[in-house]
Amino acid sequence: MAVAVLAMCAAAGASILALLVRRAERAATTPPRDAADLLPGGPAEGPPADALVVFGATVRADGPCAELRARLDHALALWQMGVAPLIMVSGGMDAGLDEVEVMTAYLVGKGAPGDAVAPARPGATTRQTLRTLRGLGDRRYVAVSSPYHALRIRAEARRQGLRVTVSAPASTPETRDAALYRVRFASELLALVWYALPPRLTAHVPTGPGTLRHVVPHVLAGRAHPSALVTRRKRPS
Repeated sequence: MAVAVLAMCAAAGASILALLVRRAERAATTPPRDAADLLPGGPAEGPPADALVVFGATVRADGPCAELRARLDHALALWQMGVAPLIMVSGGMDAGLDEVEVMTAYLVGKGAPGDAVAPARPGATTRQTLRTLRGLGDRRYVAVSSPYHALRIRAEARRQGLRVTVSAPASTPETRDAALYRVRFASELLALVWYALPPRLTAHVPTGPGTLRHVVPHVLAGRAHPSALVTRRKRPS
């Protein structure tokens, strides 16, 4: 009986979390009509946010992965709209490549001035990135990531005491891939629970670039061969 009750409670909790993730996705992917629409209540003059913050993802020698390009393109469009004067890029080392350098080169190649792009370090994980932003003082940020990531960013920003609005592309390669999106969505539910735990319990478990967390969803969705798990373990992080 106790096991059945626990199972029912877990199922109910997962359902509630899923609803909250969906709601956050819808809010994040609602296209703003103008810069002020994205951040109501901002300053009367000038950009409503101090910076756009792009959360990193897999990079390769030839540039960002398709999912990360969607995030960067969305941030560039918001910057061109006048949402913020600065695009901050956040990431760590992925298979020997610096996510921040790759993201910066991509944005500059797309026409962003070099002085409009800045690194946010350390930022290998969502928590690290937001902790870094907290250290910069009382500012207003627009976080840019994939839709399924919106709730975790919002929840962690609230724990850090930050003023953060999340904006995401309405469609990305991963959200268009039904199998991969289901796995990403399920892993995000687990990540929400993980982030809700006391930091002292999770601080020593690596979850940044170069860890299995980034390749497992592709293997489970059938988009990568299981051998990728071994390859990822052998790569420098």
